[in-house]
Amino acid sequence: MTIYYVLVISILLLNIMRKKGRISDKLFSILACTMFIIIVGFRGKTVGADTWNYYDSFYAYADYSLLEIIALNKNDFGFFIFQWLIEYLFHDFVFLNLAAAVIFYVPLAVFLHENSKDIGLSYIILMAFNFFQFSMTGIRQTMAFGFAIWAIRESMKEKPKLLKVFFWVLIGTSFHRSCIIALLYPLIRILANKKWTVHSLLSLVFLFFLFRSQITKYAISVLAPEAYKGYVEYVSGGGTTTYVIFIFLLIIGLVLLSKSELNKYSKKRYYLVLFGCAVAMQALVIENSIIFRVVWYFSIILTVYLPELIHSKRLTQQSQVLMSMVTYVGVLFMYLNITIASANVVPYQFF
Repeated sequence: MTIYYVLVISILLLNIMRKKGRISDKLFSILACTMFIIIVGFRGKTVGADTWNYYDSFYAYADYSLLEIIALNKNDFGFFIFQWLIEYLFHDFVFLNLAAAVIFYVPLAVFLHENSKDIGLSYIILMAFNFFQFSMTGIRQTMAFGFAIWAIRESMKEKPKLLKVFFWVLIGTSFHRSCIIALLYPLIRILANKKWTVHSLLSLVFLFFLFRSQITKYAISVLAPEAYKGYVEYVSGGGTTTYVIFIFLLIIGLVLLSKSELNKYSKKRYYLVLFGCAVAMQALVIENSIIFRVVWYFSIILTVYLPELIHSKRLTQQSQVLMSMVTYVGVLFMYLNITIASANVVPYQFF
C-alpha cells in the first residue's frame, strides 16, 4: 500500500510547487502522467482482478498468426490485433500493460491540462473515483477509454468536429464496445442547451433508482446479450453502498452550487448534465456491477467539474479555500478507504 501513499503525497507536493509557480502546469502534467504510467504499466501480473486473465490470454495467442487472430471473429477485434502486435514485437506481457497505460494516461493528461482549473485536484479526483484503480485491471476498456477521451476532448471544444469524435469512438469500440457511449457527448451538449434538461436531473436519478431492475435488465440485454443469458442480480457490498451514497449526495450538492447558472447555458451546466447521467446510471450499478463500465464514461467529467466550481469567480477566496479543503478531504477518504481496496490493487508489486 506504500506505493499509493507515495503517489498521493507526490501529487500533493507537486501541486503545491505548481501553485507557487516553481513548476509550470505543463511540467506538472508531464510528471504526474509519467508517475501513473510507471505504476500502472509496470505492475505485477497479480495486481488487478483481471490482470492475470489478460496475462494468460497474451501467451495463449502467442503462436497465432495475424490471420488466425482476425479469424477469431471476436467483438473486441482491435484489442486482440493490438495484443498480437505487442507480442510479435516484444514477446513480453509487461509491454501490453505499459501500452495500455500510455494509451489511457496521455490523452487524459492532455484533457486535464486543457480543461482543469486545478489540475492537482483533478488527479486526486481521478484516483478517488475508481479511474486509477480500474486502469490497473481492465486492460481492454482502459485502452478503449483512452480513445474515448480523445473523442470527449473534441466534444468539449467550442466548435467540435463530429467526424473526429466518430473516428476516435470507432477505434475505441474495436477495443471495447462500451466506448460507443462516448458518442452521446455531442448529443448531451445539445440537450444541455435546454433548461428542462438540467432541471430534470434529480427526477431522472430518482426514476433510474426506482426502476433500476427493469432498466438494468433491458440495458444488458441490448448492450451485452451474451452476459444477459447468464444474468445474475448483483448484491452490493459495503464499499459499493458507501460509494453510491457519496455520489448521490454529491449530485444534490452540485445542483445547489450550480443553482445560479441553471437558467443559462455554460460549461458548468454541460458538466452538470453529464454528471447527472453518470449518477442516474450509477443507480443501475446497485442492480448489476457490469453497468459501471458505462458510468465510467460520464463520471470522468468530475475531474474538471469540481475544480471549475471551486474556482468560480462568484465565490469569495475564503469560500474557495474552504471548498478546496472539504473536497480534498472527501476525495482522499474515497481513495484511501474505498477505491484502492477494490479489484485486488492493494498488494502492489512491480514486474
